[in-house]
Amino acid sequence: MQSPPRPPLLRSRGNRALLGASAATAVLVVAIGTLGTFGMRGWGRVPFSVPSVPWYHAWPYYLFWAPRLDRTWAELVLPVAVLVAAGLVAAAGLVRARRAWLAGSLVGAFALDLAMAALAGGPRAWQAPLAASGEYPRAVPQVGAIPTFLHDFATRVPGLPDYAAQHPPGATLFYVLVARVWPGLGGAAVATVAAACLGLLVVAALARDELRMVGERWAVVCWALAPAVVLYAATSADAMWAPVLAGAALAAHRGLMRRSLAWTVAGGALLWLASMMTFAAVLLLPFLAVRAIGLAAGQGSKGGSWVVRWAAITTATVLALAALLWLATGYDLRQPARRRPVGPHQGRGRADVAVPGALRRGRRRPPAAALARQHAGGRGHAADPERARPAAVLHPLVAAGCRAVSASTWAVWGNRSTGWTQAAR
Repeated sequence: MQSPPRPPLLRSRGNRALLGASAATAVLVVAIGTLGTFGMRGWGRVPFSVPSVPWYHAWPYYLFWAPRLDRTWAELVLPVAVLVAAGLVAAAGLVRARRAWLAGSLVGAFALDLAMAALAGGPRAWQAPLAASGEYPRAVPQVGAIPTFLHDFATRVPGLPDYAAQHPPGATLFYVLVARVWPGLGGAAVATVAAACLGLLVVAALARDELRMVGERWAVVCWALAPAVVLYAATSADAMWAPVLAGAALAAHRGLMRRSLAWTVAGGALLWLASMMTFAAVLLLPFLAVRAIGLAAGQGSKGGSWVVRWAAITTATVLALAALLWLATGYDLRQPARRRPVGPHQGRGRADVAVPGALRRGRRRPPAAALARQHAGGRGHAADPERARPAAVLHPLVAAGCRAVSASTWAVWGNRSTGWTQAAR
């Protein structure tokens, strides 16, 4: 049997357009982050000697800036991380079988994320991001029977930890199910990274649709090695639902473009599942709407007819699943959405900070003013201007740069709407 052809290398014909499109996306995202950084500080009214703790704003991005390094563990895991990263790059050009390559890349991304997290102190560092009082795993002991939890979720919100209260119940139930298999923060941390790595499959499918085989290979490499992706998967509980959102967008888009009933239903089902994990699922709709409008405008009445049916099937799928859950448990998504807290809730979770808290409290306080009050009140790390000056230079660059690759996912969806990615095909 003849083996599949080897995927073309990055220098193959047509990849200059791919590189150009990627560079343009990176420059655009960094420029937006840079402008957002200055905008968050009132265009000079608040100096960079005033820190933003615990995350650094570069609107619409933000960066948690608390690097730690355990030298003992670094000597053990850093060589592993380097070897895994090199293996991901090599496999993209050498492994011919697509399934074997995808499986190996998944394992590699998982190992890389855990290795990078271990630089801060081994397996204990895996658990640290989930140990805060406001994180989802803190709500696990309060859940009890899942149907009862769903039925009473709206009334339980005031007693839940910060992030469990600010998201639909699906995010908390993820950790409930994990705890039944592997109790404790160790299992929760490993499961979070494993779930986050499933985003690799979505990236591969999206790139294969738009950029063919060579784009798929190198998009996966760029995604797996991107600092923002690695750090997000290894340090944020929210990483576990990110692939659900991405998968929902991908499936719905495939249903639209391929006129496929199966993909359309799958997209609707994943959109419903995403809405059970985060209220941000609604942000997918404008991207899909723009693409649908473009298809309808480009193909006339025939395209418009299919767009209407696609939207109806997607909507019906979401509503049907929501209705089934309501009939089975009494859960109503509208109630927790209305009762969702908008500020710090229990203990010191991720929202319990000066600047983000001011932003969440009705948007009545301008970010620059909040930072100024933080500085005037002696909060944060602004007491030593000499220490703050290097950070003033590095923070906006790191914040914008590290978010560039992960934010390019959204840029790709925007590009799909305008046809910019056609040049990279």
